[in-house]
Amino acid sequence: MNNEDHEEIKPWYREPWPWIIIGSLGVVIVACFVTLGLAIWSYDGLVDDDYYKEGLAINKKLERAERSEHLSLNATLIVLPDGTVRLTLDSANTEFKAPLEVRLRMVHARFPDQDRNIVLRRVEGNTFSGEVLPPSEGQWQIILESDDWRLATSAQAPIHEIRISATDS
Repeated sequence: MNNEDHEEIKPWYREPWPWIIIGSLGVVIVACFVTLGLAIWSYDGLVDDDYYKEGLAINKKLERAERSEHLSLNATLIVLPDGTVRLTLDSANTEFKAPLEVRLRMVHARFPDQDRNIVLRRVEGNTFSGEVLPPSEGQWQIILESDDWRLATSAQAPIHEIRISATDS
């Protein structure tokens, strides 16, 4: 036997392939723990138990939006600095009868704890009034509702005067 024919055999830890395999398995294990942490600590929301009822509510919203279009309903919402809200409704349709009260929902785009729900009571004719904490800075969804119609739009605060049309909803 010739020394030239013999290749030196290195111990396993001196070879690159075991370290590549161990390293790739280590990366997978770390990724599993990161994924597990995200799954445990992040809130993904609940699936509604009564999804059928939710679907019916969505259909009712759509029907009320269609009804506001049929009535050619328009609204002017004024928010004064002291929090007084004035709402004036206008309709070209003779079928429109002003309700006794209108629900105003102001939904903040990013912070649900800042949402506002108030009831505006009819003062006279098609004019309504109420009090609200003036909305803070940011994007807001403005929703006006009665039992049979619904108007919605979005606005950037500070909100002073907004005109909402049934075609916007």
